[in-house]
Amino acid sequence: MIKNIIIAILSVLILILGISVYFNYKKLSEYENQIASIGLKEQTFINVTDKLGDTISQQKQLILTPKQANKLDLIKDTDLKDISSQIQIKTVTKIDSVFIPYKVYDTIYKSFDLKNEFYSLGGKVDKNGVILDSFNIFNKTSITVGLKSKGIFKNPEPIVTIKHNNPYIKTKGLSNIIIKDEQKWYDRKLFWFGAGIISGVTTSLIIK
Repeated sequence: MIKNIIIAILSVLILILGISVYFNYKKLSEYENQIASIGLKEQTFINVTDKLGDTISQQKQLILTPKQANKLDLIKDTDLKDISSQIQIKTVTKIDSVFIPYKVYDTIYKSFDLKNEFYSLGGKVDKNGVILDSFNIFNKTSITVGLKSKGIFKNPEPIVTIKHNNPYIKTKGLSNIIIKDEQKWYDRKLFWFGAGIISGVTTSLIIK
């Protein structure tokens, strides 16, 4: 009687493990199809303000295995191998209503220049029009890949953050892909949890 109960328990555990593997595979396939249909163009991001008052762009990490990334052809514009991540950023620089006083004036032309910590430009105005002979934009972009806390009892969220130190530069588009080696089925916690239960029950059966 006890042996029949133990065999029934083992059968149920094996069935549960099989169903779990099936649904994980199905979920992964649906995820791949979704990514393939939208590509990286539709990845959304949000802008938040940090403690210093600066604007930071945040986006959830798109984590795929090398096999998935190659299958979906998501890695672009690179000759590198063994890629661990790729982040694409689209920015726009907008400078409005800047007064630039003339530096030199005579009957032939007027020259001008302006320089600050974020940009510099210079040129001259003559009878034919404006000549812009220099225009430079200074910026430092910080890209951070890590985990964002969601609370004590919640798993942290994988996030990519973008920060420009030039306030005239805004992030208009953002996409990312993080490559991680595929975890083997026998390395998953669920497998070892089930295997431990089966081993314990089997040991009890043998002892009895």
